[in-house]
Amino acid sequence: MRAFWHQRDPASLMNNYKQGNSLVEIHAFALMDNHFHLLLKQVKNNGISHFLNKLGGYSYYFNKKYKRVGPLFQGRFKAVLIRTDEQLRNTFVYVNTNPIGLIKANWKERGIDDFKKASIFLQKYPWSSYPDYLEKGKFSSLLNREFFVDLFGTSKGCQEEVESWLKHKVEVGKYKDIALE
Repeated sequence: MRAFWHQRDPASLMNNYKQGNSLVEIHAFALMDNHFHLLLKQVKNNGISHFLNKLGGYSYYFNKKYKRVGPLFQGRFKAVLIRTDEQLRNTFVYVNTNPIGLIKANWKERGIDDFKKASIFLQKYPWSSYPDYLEKGKFSSLLNREFFVDLFGTSKGCQEEVESWLKHKVEVGKYKDIALE
C-alpha cells in the first residue's frame, strides 16, 4: 500500500501548516512506498524524538480512519547523528536520490543505466524535497532550503551535487557485470 501522501495534492497539505513552535527544521525528505527518509536539524531538546512520535500518532489516525491494522511505515525509526561536512553532503544526496529505487531496483549497488531518465524522474517525483531545491516543488513552506542552497552556492549547485552522484552511478552501472578474480 502506498503512503497516504500519494493520494492527495501536495499543496493541500500546506493549507493548515503553521510555522512557529517547531521541534525540527526539515532540510530534505523522500516519502517512499513503505518508508521515508528525513534530513532534520533538531531545534529543541528531544525535538527529533517528539517529531517522529507525532508521525507515529499519524499512523494510528490513518489506520483508524481507513479501518486497517498494522504498521503504516516499515520498521522503527533510526536516527544517525551527522558529524562531518562530507557526511552531511552525502546524506543530502542520499535522501534526495532515494526515489530512484522506485524505477530501478538495486540501483545503489548496481548503478543506473540512463542518467537522463533518473534525473528527470527525480525532478518530477512529487514526494521528495528535490523539486523544491530546483524551485519546482510544492513544499517550500515546510522546508528550510537556505542551508543547502548556501552550502552548494545556489539551487543549481544543489542540482549539480545530486547529478554528480547520478553520473557516478552511471559509471558503476557500466561495470556491473564485470567480475574480477
